[in-house]
Amino acid sequence: MDRPPISYLQTDPRWAGQDYSAPGERTTVRASGCGPTAMAMVLATWADPAVTPATEAAWALAHGWKCPRSGTYYGYFAAAAARYGLTCRRLNGATVYGRPDDPVHAQAAQALRDGKLVLSCMGPGDWTRSGHYVLCWRLDGGVVRIHDPASARAARTRASWSHFCAQVKYHWVIDPPKEGANDMTKTEVKALIREVLAAQAAAPVPAWAEPELRAAIAAGITDGSDPMQPVPRYQAAIMALRAARSVTDQHEK
Repeated sequence: MDRPPISYLQTDPRWAGQDYSAPGERTTVRASGCGPTAMAMVLATWADPAVTPATEAAWALAHGWKCPRSGTYYGYFAAAAARYGLTCRRLNGATVYGRPDDPVHAQAAQALRDGKLVLSCMGPGDWTRSGHYVLCWRLDGGVVRIHDPASARAARTRASWSHFCAQVKYHWVIDPPKEGANDMTKTEVKALIREVLAAQAAAPVPAWAEPELRAAIAAGITDGSDPMQPVPRYQAAIMALRAARSVTDQHEK
């Protein structure tokens, strides 16, 4: 690509604390959401600028793509791309970690030269201690340009291709959109928005927020129903007023 794609960080406070837990675990986008964050960069660049790590994590969770006590299942990427008319294909079925000369890396390099995006799953090394997804967007000579969902440090966003490939386990290639492929109708857009909002509403309340929610219910600030639903401004104003009255009442007692 001539220009860098949209860059997101899973540590962004707008969504870092959002729940990303499979059944039986408690985790967040910050801790485990590198997969949806990397894919959100692709989709926001080539399909819909409204896509964020928050919307992608909600969709992945709602459709069973979160792997318990790990990250995101490999099958998520093709499914996430397909719903926007994009093609994403996994290049290798077996890990190539520690094999920088494997032919699959040449395929990934050619894809970058052809203007495609390459999503890579990293093994232990400079990018992760276990597993981590990053997005490669350009190859200049022997230097690869990277959007790392977990870091904006130069050492994590620019590296020699051979050094990078030595730490790669798997590559996926995402083709640029074909003309007209992403022209969604208003009905389709509304349906997608409903799907994302429903997924978010069905998510459990993060563990760290549960004590504060119980306290707010006890103080009469909220009734606690639909805790993961978006809050309209009028509801936010009412809850703020109730909170202020609660504080005043406590001082007057």
